[in-house]
Formats: sequence, C-alpha cells, structure tokens
Amino acid sequence: VVGFVVFLIITIVQFIVITKGSERVAEVAARFSLDAMPGKQMSIDSDMRAGVITVDEARTKRTNLEKESQLYGAMDGAMKFVKGDAIAGLVIIFVNILGGISVGMMQHQMSVSEAGSVFSILTIGDGLVSQIPALFISITSGIIVTRVAVDETTNLGQDIGDQLLAQPNALLISSAVVLVMGLIPGFPTFVFIGLGLLLGAMGWIMRKAQGHKFEDDDIIAVLGSENNEKERIASLQRAAGTSNEPVTPVLIEIAENARAFIHPAELNKVLIGVRQAFYRDMGVPVPAISFRMKQDLGDNGYRIIIQGIPVASGFLGLDKVFVKNTPQMLESIQVPYEEEAAFLPGLPTIWVEKTLYPQLVEKDVNTMNPVEILAFHLEYVLTENASQFVGVQEVHSLFTKLEASGFSELIKETQQFVALPKIAEVLRRLVDEKISVRNLRQILETLVEWGEAEKNTATLTEYVRIGLKRQISHSFTYGSNTLPVYLMGPETESVIQQSIRQTPTGSHLALNDQAAERLTSALKANEEEARKIADLSARPVLLTSMELRRYLSDHMETIASGIPVLSFQELTKQVKLRPLGRVEISG
Repeated sequence: VVGFVVFLIITIVQFIVITKGSERVAEVAARFSLDAMPGKQMSIDSDMRAGVITVDEARTKRTNLEKESQLYGAMDGAMKFVKGDAIAGLVIIFVNILGGISVGMMQHQMSVSEAGSVFSILTIGDGLVSQIPALFISITSGIIVTRVAVDETTNLGQDIGDQLLAQPNALLISSAVVLVMGLIPGFPTFVFIGLGLLLGAMGWIMRKAQGHKFEDDDIIAVLGSENNEKERIASLQRAAGTSNEPVTPVLIEIAENARAFIHPAELNKVLIGVRQAFYRDMGVPVPAISFRMKQDLGDNGYRIIIQGIPVASGFLGLDKVFVKNTPQMLESIQVPYEEEAAFLPGLPTIWVEKTLYPQLVEKDVNTMNPVEILAFHLEYVLTENASQFVGVQEVHSLFTKLEASGFSELIKETQQFVALPKIAEVLRRLVDEKISVRNLRQILETLVEWGEAEKNTATLTEYVRIGLKRQISHSFTYGSNTLPVYLMGPETESVIQQSIRQTPTGSHLALNDQAAERLTSALKANEEEARKIADLSARPVLLTSMELRRYLSDHMETIASGIPVLSFQELTKQVKLRPLGRVEISG
C-alpha cells in the first residue's frame, strides 16, 4: 500500500504538475517566437539599411533568429516526448498488472487474489524504478523550458548554483530543518546531522561574506536599469577596473567611519532614483554612479567626484540629525541645535542630537538622513555638471532611442546639415544653462531648419532655444505665465554690444574693468531689491536681446551670479512680464 501511494504521488506530480506545465510553456514560447519572427526580421533589415549594422552582422542575426525559431519548435516537440513517456508509464502499469494476473492464473494456477497480490507488488516496484528516472527527465525538461538566460556567458548549471546560494538565510533555515529531522527516531541521524552542519556552515560563511559591505577603495557600481544588461556589464567592469574608460564618470567617496551607517542596498536604490529623476528633468543619460569607502576623508566626510575631479564635499553627521528648517523654527519649538558652515546648496547646516529625533517628528520638522543628504547633494552636482555627460557617444545613444520611436528620417536629415560633434556641442550649451534636452525632436527640427544656413555653434544654439520657447517659458514661469524680469537699459546694451570682440576661436565679451564692475554692482543691487518682494511667482531673470544673451550669460557665470539670462525671442506671447528693475551702468 505504501509503495502504491508513493507511486501515485510521483505519477500525479510528474504528469499533472510538471509535464503539463512544461508542455504549455514550450507551446506558448514556440507560438510567440513564430509570431515575433517577421517583426524581428524587419528590424534587422531596418538596422542594416540605416547603417547601424553591417551586412555580415545582419546575416549573423538572421542565422541566429532562424536557429532560435528552430529551437523553440524542437523544444515544443521534445515536451511531447516527455509527456508521452509519462503517459506510457501509466499504461505500462496497467498492462503489467493485467498481464501478471493472467500469467499467474493460467501458468501458475494461482487464485485471482493471490496473483493480484504478487504481481501488483512486482508492478509497483517496476513502476517506481521506471517513474523516478522519468520524473528526473520531466523536472530537467521543465527547468530548461522555463529558464530565462540573463547573460550569454552563463550556463544552466551556473544559474542554478547562483540562485540556490543567493540567500544565506535559506541555507540556515534548511540546516535547522535537516538537523531536526536527524533527531526523529528511525531516521539516519549521522547523515542528517552531517548534512545539516554542512548547510549551516555554508550559510554562515555566505552571510559573513555579505556582511562585508565594501573595503577601502572598492568601487561598487550602481546599476541604472535592470533591463539594460549592457549597462550592467559596463558598470561592473568599471567597478572591477577592467573597463577601458580612464576615469569613473561619477564617484562618491565616503568616510570609513560611515561603514556601519550606510547600507549599500539603500544607497544603491536612492542613487538609482537620482539618476532616473535627473534623466527625466534634463534628458541627459548619466553613467552608472559608483561609491567607495576612503580613510583619508576624516570623520563623517564625503566627496563627489565627476570625471576624476572633486567637485563637492560635505559631512553626513552620523551621530546627529540634519534639519532642513530654519534656526528660527527650531528656536520656536525650543529644540537645541548646532549651526555650521553650509555645504549643501541653498540650505543652512543645522544639526540636532539624535535623541531629539522623536520630538522633531512630532513637530513635523523636515530632516534628512545620511543617504538623503548624499542624494540631495548629488542631484545638485549632476545638474551643475550636466554638460560633462553630453558627448558624441551619448548623443548617438539618444538618437537610437529617438529612432526607436519612429524618427529615423528626422535624425538622418539633421545629420546632413549638422555633424554629430556639433549637435553634441549644442546640447552641451543647453544643459549648461539648465535647459532640458528631453524634447530632442524639437531640437532636431530646429537644427534642420537653421543648420544649413548657420555654421556658428553658439548662434545655432540660440535658434534652438527659440525653438524651445514653449518649454523655456513654462520652465521659468513655473506654469504661471508671469515672469519677473530685470531689463537692460539702452545705454547698457550699447556698451555691451560695442564690447563684443571677434577672435579666431570665436566672439566674446570684453568689458573694461570699470564697465564690468558697474554691471556687476547694478545686477547685485537689483537682486537685493528683488529679495524684498514677497509675492514673486517665479525666479527673476535678466531679459535682453537674442544677440546679447549668450555674452551676458557668460558674464553671469564669470561673476558667479545665479540670475538666468533669457532673450525676448525665447518667451511665448502668453508670458506676462513683471519688471523688477533696470540694469544701468551709466554714471
């Protein structure tokens, strides 16, 4: 009876659960593969015509596509064999029972009950012997059919090993269960205890290895997208130091004493969010962000490095809480605080003891933990250095995405008039002034319109800005259609126009020292007056003509002024101007 029950369980699991499911998976996979084949063939032909791949590459892709379709078809047929083997096993059982009873009664003069008893035992034994190999075949077939290959360089055995050993806790739980089973009377105690100790040791070693988060100078790449396998491999190559890239594009160095406070998984998740938000805002793809522990940063310190150059640094305050509110707010609720030199843009550095955190939560005080401090600072640094991530390769990547949306002809037409390096320079100039390049279609439309007639990159960028007037107007008015502005006086514009000098490397503004000082003083005076106005709906900008805009913008960068410079042509008719003052350098 026990053998018959075991046989039924194995047969039911094999036939109904494994074989049936595997057959369905293989059938659907084959159907989907055949349905998708025409589209894949058209995609290969399109890439070849567009010059993305060569004729030899297209031939190789077609061959691989043909092999893929044959594989899925053969896999579907193979599952029919496996299912047939399971059915044949059931049929053989009944044939053996009936044949055995007949032989026992006719040749050995047994009674029906005696023949049934003898030959049913023999049949069940034979069935178990045949069904167990068939069960293994069904299981392996199911694994092969349902496997999704992540990387062409891995094999099935490696994938199974990686997944079985991925979680140390699973091994520790299995070890505990096996040890308990070893204490059950009748079970092979030494075998189960030995196996349990082996599993426990493996789990403990793996857990200890995972507890080692990162060592000094170990670079850990932040993966940008789970679906982008090429980016994942490139990121890991950078982390291992095997990439041909000379420097890590974005690197965060963290003080050694922060090891216990910064969890890699949490930091990884937050930094991925920063990358994605930056791409949504600016339209610029950022390479994978890496971070590492350093001993030379002092306690609680961190440093942000762009293309190998340190651009920002700060402190994490691991034993304190960073408060985003003003000191006056904390004084009003009688919370003691420490104020230090500011390192985050636009925020005073205010620390509160961790023991007072519940009180801060109760009073709805805005705080940031160490990971949030890093994310906030990094977001600002990426925006300020966005042009560092715009080059020929990045533009080509953006074109690939745009082409997938059906704009291949626009891309081809643009490159007839404007070379790829010049397009990259236009995009760099835009993001340098915080203009998003997400609307790549409109940018290319403008380049097609003006690219043949205008060869100067700076002037071409001004035309692109005019083409983006709807985006610029909405961005700087925050959707209110009212823009606070500083206007340029006629004499000021005349002085600036006369101070423009042409050189072999391009034109630039060459104000004399007296005029430059007066211009800077006038701008700062207008800024001071604007700070006194409480009902501003948007950030004030300096408004001038298209011909002077870029020169004034360069001057603003020179004097480290945060006033954006726009031209009249960049604003839509719906924008209402609110003059806050006039910039005069006379007298």
